[in-house]
This record gives sequence, C-alpha cells and structure tokens, in this order.
Amino acid sequence: MTFDHYGPEAFWDDRISALAKQRYISLTTYRRDGRAVATPVWFVLDGTRSLVWTDAASGKAKRIRANGRVAVAPCDARGRTKAEALPAQGGCFRRRRTSGRGSS
Repeated sequence: MTFDHYGPEAFWDDRISALAKQRYISLTTYRRDGRAVATPVWFVLDGTRSLVWTDAASGKAKRIRANGRVAVAPCDARGRTKAEALPAQGGCFRRRRTSGRGSS
C-alpha cells in the first residue's frame, strides 16, 4: 500500500522528516459508515509516500480499496500516537508473481 501525503509543501517537509525517524505509524482507515480504525504498522518512506506491506485480504487493505482516505501518525508498536495525524490518500499495489524458476 502507498500513502501520498498532501498539503502545503513547507508544512509537510518537517512532518515527513519527523516520520522518517520512526519505526511505526498509526494507519487510520475508514469504514463505509465513516468510523475510523487505527492500526500500528511498520512502514518505509519513499519520498513523500509511506509504503506498508499487508495482506490483500486484510481489513485495512479492503477499507483503502473502498475509500482511499487515510491518516498517518508516528506511534509506538502498541499504536500509542506521538503526534497529530497527517491526512493522506491511500492506494494498493498488487505484488508481481514470479515463477520462482531461473530463466535459461
């Protein structure tokens, strides 16, 4: 999954820099009825995008496919947030399957 952070660029530079020092983010996704569901996840930054690996059948992946609105905040492994959440837009990638066989 990927999350593109948006807003005034100068504002995000400091916030993205703060995320870069963290191991976990609290990923908040939204159910169809609008209720928020926060989940602590490992992540990696790729420019201004946060990348997260999860099973395609997980609740968070299903919610992101249904509604790309998410929020992310630095947190500890138990999900206790350390700062205000950043609004973002989420999306899902499909993993490319390989045959596992060498090419000859």
